[in-house]
Amino acid sequence: MIKVCRQVLLMIREDRALARHSPPEHNPRLDGADVS
Repeated sequence: MIKVCRQVLLMIREDRALARHSPPEHNPRLDGADVS
């Protein structure tokens, strides 16, 4: 049970890291700001 929870937490950390390092053009907020 604990191991599974740790794996899930690691996956969430990786997802957040990818979201941080993702290029800005993939961010809809920035796209909206650029269009306006």
